[in-house]
Amino acid sequence: MARATKQGTAAPADPQWSIARLLAEKYPDAPLRDRVRAHGFLGTVTVGEVLASPLSFDRFLQDFRMLPQCGQTQRDVLRDVLAAELRLREAQPAPPPVEFRRASRPRRVVDPPGPGTLRVSAEFFPDTVSAVEAVYGRMVLLAFATEFAYLPLTLPEFAKTEAVLKAEFGESSRIDPYFQRMAEFRRTLRVRGSAPACIFIDRQMLLAVFARLGRYSGLSEADLDEQAASLREMLANMPAHVETLVLDFERCRLSSASAIGDHVVLSLMGGYLAVRDPQLSAAALRRCAAAKPSGVALQSVLDTLWPAPQP
Repeated sequence: MARATKQGTAAPADPQWSIARLLAEKYPDAPLRDRVRAHGFLGTVTVGEVLASPLSFDRFLQDFRMLPQCGQTQRDVLRDVLAAELRLREAQPAPPPVEFRRASRPRRVVDPPGPGTLRVSAEFFPDTVSAVEAVYGRMVLLAFATEFAYLPLTLPEFAKTEAVLKAEFGESSRIDPYFQRMAEFRRTLRVRGSAPACIFIDRQMLLAVFARLGRYSGLSEADLDEQAASLREMLANMPAHVETLVLDFERCRLSSASAIGDHVVLSLMGGYLAVRDPQLSAAALRRCAAAKPSGVALQSVLDTLWPAPQP
């Protein structure tokens, strides 16, 4: 983090520290005004509260922006400080997986992985809707701090309209709270950090939605107008360093996944497979970087596929 400090330590701050204490003890050189540092508000909020979720992160920065002399530059400095704390948290080693086996059975001998393979431990969440906080919320929060690649199964979750969600999941009482949660995540795009990032959309899935194929056959033209407008709004609010490209996943040897830091999340059998492994994440990011030249800007594809209504 270039602007915040020359004194950051390798260990994350205690979650119970106030933001004021964090700035005083770990980031005394961060270029914040004395009046800003001394404001009582920073003593009322803890590091743990701010970093608990993407929404708490966003809400804190919005509240901070309202303080006297806390303009865009001051907010950017504080965002960088908090992003550094997120990175320090993620740098802590994950606990080793626990092995369970019956004492009466001999231990199975497992051959070591062959060349070019990785052995990882993973956690499976069998339902994408119920896992929104544990998986999607965590990835959104980490996106403030580090490079990421996001390859949705169909369209980006936070840009889907209610009609498209219902076409994918069917009529369900769970759709409304899920849709509202995604709308809240969408608002956090305004304050994302500066790390490079990319969102890849599968051309075949984009065509399926706007051609009303398969499960999307019940969508009306008005539904597609709304979905196209939502995607354009997403692009308008996306920071400039986040590229949103359309590619043919099969041709580019890509599949639905998210890679950020040392986390990889795969869409699998209606749920999420969450893996924490730096080698796997690095390999996924390299594959995405190699595929990027084949991508076409989403804005360009939308203008051809579903032009915006003329005023």
